[in-house]
Amino acid sequence: MSKSLIHQQNGHSFVANFLAKDWGSVCESCCSSIHGSLKRFLSCTSCDAVIHWSQDCMQGLTRRCPASQNIEIYPLANEDLKLNIKVVFNFSASLAAQHWRCAECGRGLLPPPHTFPVHESPQLAAVSSTRDSSKEMAKFVQIIDSVQPPLSHYPVKCVEENDYFSEDLGPLVTPADAIVHAAVTKFRQSVKKVSDLPCAKYCNYTGQYYCPRCHWDDTRVIPALFFMLNDRHSRLVCRTSVLWLDYAWTRCIFRVPNPWIKDTFKAQHMLALRLRLNRFKLYIPACTIMAELKISLLKEFAFPDWMLEQPYSLTMHFLDQLLDSDLLKNLSQILFKLDEHLLSDCVDCNSLSKCNACNGENKLFGSAVDATICTKCNLYCHRMCAKSRKSTQPVESNLEAISKLIQNDNSWIDFEISHPLFDAICCICAKNS
Repeated sequence: MSKSLIHQQNGHSFVANFLAKDWGSVCESCCSSIHGSLKRFLSCTSCDAVIHWSQDCMQGLTRRCPASQNIEIYPLANEDLKLNIKVVFNFSASLAAQHWRCAECGRGLLPPPHTFPVHESPQLAAVSSTRDSSKEMAKFVQIIDSVQPPLSHYPVKCVEENDYFSEDLGPLVTPADAIVHAAVTKFRQSVKKVSDLPCAKYCNYTGQYYCPRCHWDDTRVIPALFFMLNDRHSRLVCRTSVLWLDYAWTRCIFRVPNPWIKDTFKAQHMLALRLRLNRFKLYIPACTIMAELKISLLKEFAFPDWMLEQPYSLTMHFLDQLLDSDLLKNLSQILFKLDEHLLSDCVDCNSLSKCNACNGENKLFGSAVDATICTKCNLYCHRMCAKSRKSTQPVESNLEAISKLIQNDNSWIDFEISHPLFDAICCICAKNS
C-alpha cells in the first residue's frame, strides 16, 4: 500500500513516517531532533531527508532534493547523473566570491577559524622575539609629540549617505570597503552585530562555504580524492552534499579513470574479467539456456545488466565491493558458471564457437583470451585473424604466445587491458571492404 503524499518542497516528496528507525534523526529544516511519536514527522520518498510535520519546517526547508527531476526518468543507475570524480580541490573557493554568505541559505558568515597546526622553527622564534621587542619600543616612541601629529579639521571627502557608515564596518575608505559594504547590504542582516555571525564551514565536495545550519560536520568519502590521490579518508561535507552523495552512491554510473586502473591491481583484475564476460553477448540471443543462466546469475549476485555490458562503467557502491574483494569473487563465479555451459556441448553455443576467418578445426570460445568479436560480421574470430580499424597490423600474430598467457595468473590480465580490441574487424571483412 503506497503512502499518500503530504507535501512537496524543493523537489522533495514528503510522506508520513512512523518508522522507529528514524526516531532521533535531525530535521533538515529546524535542525532539532525528532523525538519518536511525540512529534509527527515526514520523510522524503527519494532521499534521506526528514522534517517535522509542521508548517514552519515544511516552508522553511531550503535544501533541494538530489533526485528532483531525475527520479521518475532515472529510478535506477544512469550515466546522465553526474558525479564529480576529477576536481580534487576548488582553488577559487572564497567567502568574498560568495559575498560572505552561505552558499545555500544566504546567511552572513565570518571567516573560518585557523585550525591548521603551526610548527615553530628557530627562524620564526627569532622573528617573534624581534616583534616583541619592537612592541616594547613603540610604547616609548609614543611619548614623542612628533610621532602622532594632529589630524586636519577639514576632511578630504564628506559622505552624506548614512548607509555608508555603520558601527561594525566603519566609514568607506578604499574601493575594497565599498565591495564589502555592497556584499553586506545586499541581504538584510538578521543579527545586530557582525560579531554575532557564525563562522563559515568548508565543504570538500562542492568547494563552497556554508553556515552551521547547512553544514553539520558530516563526513563522506570524496570520489575525486579517491581516484586522483587514492585517499579513502572521510572529509567534511555540507548537508546538500551528504544527500547527493548518498543518493548517487548507487545510482550514478561513471567511467573509471584510466590512471587509477593502471595503479590498482584489483581494478585491472575486475576490468579483465568484465571484458571476458562482455564477449558472451553473442551467445545470449542464440541460446535460451545461456540467457536464462545469465539472468539467474545476475539476480543471485544482485548485479545490473550494465555490469556485463559496459566493462569500463562503475558506481561507487560496486567500488566498495571491489576494494573488499567481494566483486572479484562474484565476477569469477559468474565467468566459471558460464564457461561450464560452454563446455557442456550445447548445440546452439557450439555453432558460434569458431573463428569466422580461418575456420579452424579447434573450437574458439568467446570468453577465451585469444578471442575477439568482429564489429562488421558480428562473429567470433582469433585475435591473430583480426585487425583494428585504426591499424593495418594484427594485434597478435603468435597464437602460441597468447595461449601461454592463460596459464599465467597475471599476464592474461595485462593482455586484456592493453589489447581490449573493441573495434576489431576480421580478415575476411577487411578484404571485402
